[in-house]
Amino acid sequence: MSIIDKSFSSPNTILERWVEIDVRLSSLVLSYVRNPASSHPEFDSSETLRGYGVIKCTDLASLDFLTSSVAKISDVFEDIKVKLI
Repeated sequence: MSIIDKSFSSPNTILERWVEIDVRLSSLVLSYVRNPASSHPEFDSSETLRGYGVIKCTDLASLDFLTSSVAKISDVFEDIKVKLI
C-alpha cells in the first residue's frame, strides 16, 4: 500500500513528513499489540519509494488495520491530506 498526499501531485510532501507519519503509525501499532486478545498486524517493510511512503502488509487483517490507522492520523496533519492507496 502507498501513503500519498491527496492535496498535492508531488510526492515531496509525504517524503518530507515520512518520519512523522511513520512514528504516528508505529504508535498505533504498539497500542494495538498491547491488547493480548487481538491478533497483531504484521508488515514486511515501511519505506519510501520514488517519493511515496510504501508499507507492505502481510495479510488482509494487517491491511484493514493500516487502513483504519491512516484514517485516524489523517486529521492530525493540517498541511497534508494523508490517504492510503
